[in-house]
Amino acid sequence: MIVLFTSNKNGGIIQLTHAFAETLRKIGEEVVVFCRDEAEMYSKYYKIERYNSIKSLWAKSYSVKSVADRIVSYKPQYVIFTDEALPAALVLLAIRKRIQCVFSVHDAIPHSGVRTRFLNKIKRFIKMISIRKAYNNANEILLYSKTSESAFVTLYPKFRDKTIVMRLGAHLVTADLSKPCELNNESNYVLFFGRIDEYKGVDYLLDVFKNSPELNNLDLIVAGKAAIGFSWLNDIG
Repeated sequence: MIVLFTSNKNGGIIQLTHAFAETLRKIGEEVVVFCRDEAEMYSKYYKIERYNSIKSLWAKSYSVKSVADRIVSYKPQYVIFTDEALPAALVLLAIRKRIQCVFSVHDAIPHSGVRTRFLNKIKRFIKMISIRKAYNNANEILLYSKTSESAFVTLYPKFRDKTIVMRLGAHLVTADLSKPCELNNESNYVLFFGRIDEYKGVDYLLDVFKNSPELNNLDLIVAGKAAIGFSWLNDIG
């Protein structure tokens, strides 16, 4: 058995967690996914365990330890943490090396485009204390590109031997998944879906569409939550 853990409630990490679960199930593994109560995670093919949102800063808090103990009770071969948010790090620490853990790292270096107000820097500093401890306690650290691996081992050379890389390929929506009703009348389009922020490079995507006559037969649909202060979308003609 393999347990997957995510502290996200929607978006790309939830899709990644589902893809992990489906792939593991198809190769014969029994899978249990631990996710937040409000997470958009549904499947009839693998078991889902929900937990209350973790708001603690400490691995020894009851809310964290109770989730860790529930995971350990399944006696899985591995626990794969599909995000590196603070709750994931805390649960990994609360497991206390009782189970082999794989800790995902999506952003080895904080995105330069993310707003860097002083308060945000303080919050990140506090979070990184536990996240670095999670790096130390994890059996393996999973990165999703060679570039990310290179950045990670430059920052944390002592964890070099723990790192493994799994490149992410294109994610194609299969026929058994319903597309949003807003797109029912659309055809011949390219969809960007996700957080809209400077570091995503959506402005470069727009430039490509504006300056590529061969794409004139396609519509570009940009859908997602725009970051506060990221106003260039208002200027699109």
